[in-house]
Amino acid sequence: MKKAIYISILFPLALSCAKVGPDDSEDATLDRDGEGTGEIYWEDVVLPDGPEFGLGSKDGWSLSQDAMNIDMSCAIPNACSGCAPLSGEPGTKCDTCDGKWECIGPNTVECQGGCDSVGCSDGQREGFTNMTTFPEIAGCAGGWTIAGIINPESGSAIPPNCGRMSGDDSFNPEGWECSAADLCANGWRICSSARDVSERTKGWTKGCGADADWPPGAFFAAAVSGTGDNECKLGVNDIFGCGSAGDGADAGTCAPLTKYSDDKCDALPSTWDCGNGYLTTNLTEAKDVKKTGPEGGGVLCCKERR
Repeated sequence: MKKAIYISILFPLALSCAKVGPDDSEDATLDRDGEGTGEIYWEDVVLPDGPEFGLGSKDGWSLSQDAMNIDMSCAIPNACSGCAPLSGEPGTKCDTCDGKWECIGPNTVECQGGCDSVGCSDGQREGFTNMTTFPEIAGCAGGWTIAGIINPESGSAIPPNCGRMSGDDSFNPEGWECSAADLCANGWRICSSARDVSERTKGWTKGCGADADWPPGAFFAAAVSGTGDNECKLGVNDIFGCGSAGDGADAGTCAPLTKYSDDKCDALPSTWDCGNGYLTTNLTEAKDVKKTGPEGGGVLCCKERR
């Protein structure tokens, strides 16, 4: 005769801190997916069917062996019906572009509908091309006609001006009526410091070195300058960044940035115009620079964080 196991209405609470195990009596044998020698069953209480309990229905409701061994230490499931902590709460904002966290598994969320993943406004990277290794930094090539990378009054990057309609792979590769910042996609900006670059390259020592994937004869600028003598400090003298072109930057103040422009951008490709007339000085390259064509690099774009 089958042994009835009566389960209280408080069944879920009773199991919240322990594993469920079968009754030890010899006539309370388990039914594994309806193919055992008997069932553990109960009367008057019906639990909802579902994969989390592995319920079957042979001669009434029965629990499979897998269900009887469920680890019930996950008393309160996460918002995706799993047990592990989530990177973000589903339905909440995950970036600066109105993206939201969405469940893609019981223990995993993904930022969906948010910021561009490439980082360059024309949809194509020229530096830090491996987006899996470098999801938060990109080298973006193109030109711009609005002078400057840094506003000397605020010390911050010049803002976008042409709706990000620029880039070497765009219909406006020379960047007419665009600023340098227009090369960065929505949700991205020109990297503003050596620390900015270091954080987004995760300390990868090759980030701006000769072994990185830079195209030949290209320089990618950050919104970083100084007071001269190839050092990264506050000011607008020289331009600092990464790439295969440029003179060597001071490692003590600029790392991981490794390259800089030198006076009037003399160390950079000819598309970098820092003012070569006799009325311009060699002290304000970060304020004066324009880029007359798509060749020779562009800027470093960093993904905005919440």
